[in-house]
Amino acid sequence: MRSEIPLVGLGVAVILAGCAQPARVETSQASRDAVVSLMNIDPEVGSAINVLTGECASKHGWTEGINLQYGGYSLSVTGVSGVWQSQKEAERWGYSSLVDDDPGGPQMSDAQSRAIMGFPSGPDSPDDMPKATITLGSGSIVSAASTGCHAEAKKRIFGSVEDALRQTNFVNEVLSVGLKDVSRFEKVARKEAPEYERCMSAAGFDVKLGQADDWAAKNISSKRKLGERPAGQELELARADGACQEKVGLAQKLEDAYFQVAGAWVRDNEQRILGLREKKKEALERARAVLAER
Repeated sequence: MRSEIPLVGLGVAVILAGCAQPARVETSQASRDAVVSLMNIDPEVGSAINVLTGECASKHGWTEGINLQYGGYSLSVTGVSGVWQSQKEAERWGYSSLVDDDPGGPQMSDAQSRAIMGFPSGPDSPDDMPKATITLGSGSIVSAASTGCHAEAKKRIFGSVEDALRQTNFVNEVLSVGLKDVSRFEKVARKEAPEYERCMSAAGFDVKLGQADDWAAKNISSKRKLGERPAGQELELARADGACQEKVGLAQKLEDAYFQVAGAWVRDNEQRILGLREKKKEALERARAVLAER
């Protein structure tokens, strides 16, 4: 199944970065915390949506399970993936390369795809299904199916398909603002890399800063299902990765650099950002309630 959340990598950011040095604008701690929080979708939310969609799908003859990816990674406000706020966060998330998010198997029929996902299965089939559409703060227009099992699951967890779109697309707004001056983020990473790498070596891992996920993909053969917590060697790596990043203060230093660039945008969008964070909390509560019932 395809991911619900498009990602923007640092490599793209470097190409698009400009040289302007925006004036620093002070931002409230509440706004900063909200922006950071909104950079991922809680794994419980993804699990609950998959459960609800799967239960509905079984009524349409689909018994293979639903494995849509919501979250399952950690992304910094700077666009640098795999940056952890803490060791605890690293242990919770682990590495996306070890998540089996496409187990293969039978494909849905066109009728099933329409009833479950809200869109036709064939690339040449007319996409005449109803959609929910919103305009993001950046001016971009995004849409998603508004009918079908998946849409109903999103309504149950997020409150509406429109709110789901706002939550899952906010990350790209944050990243686009940071593209104004990526050099700040690169400077932080270069400065902290040697101490981080010495820390990882002492923990038994020959891992460069920003390459733990790649190391996991090459050296750890076991996969886990979407929504499952890391274990075994993956957990050991995540524990060391998170602890070493925490030791050098990587996340905080990157965030400080980001908010030097994005201060004006955060100030101008503060109420919208804080509102989105409240919506996120509500979605997590609903997701946990759904999972507790099963």
